Amino acid sequence: MQNKNGLRGEIRRRAATVVSVFMLGAVGVAGSGCIALAAGAAAGAGTYAYVRGELKEVLGSPMDRSWSAVLGAARELELDVEEESKDAMRAQLDAKRADGTSIRIRLIAESESATEIRIRIGVFGNEAESRRILDAVKSRL
Repeated sequence: MQNKNGLRGEIRRRAATVVSVFMLGAVGVAGSGCIALAAGAAAGAGTYAYVRGELKEVLGSPMDRSWSAVLGAARELELDVEEESKDAMRAQLDAKRADGTSIRIRLIAESESATEIRIRIGVFGNEAESRRILDAVKSRL
């Protein structure tokens, strides 16, 4: 039979093992998004990154032209636009699909000739649908 101090030591060792395994898993999941982003950035211009449910790409067009492309893509895809806002540096379109899933498209002016687009579908994101919207936007540029 173990004494009181021996039992406490065993409990601490087991708890440390459980915490270590949990932390390794968390680092692996969190790190995978960073690796995907780095791979996307290393591939060069025109590639997109899909990180934590949001698709991102830098478009080689100014804010106004990019915004017009977003509005045209929303019409083509028959999105129910709920709200839109735009200034010289940022723009945002909030919409819903026919099934009620929310869509948010954001633009951020990177320079006079480049605009970052960010697309999120629903709470957790949907890469295939985000890519479809991005393709519709890019076809108008």
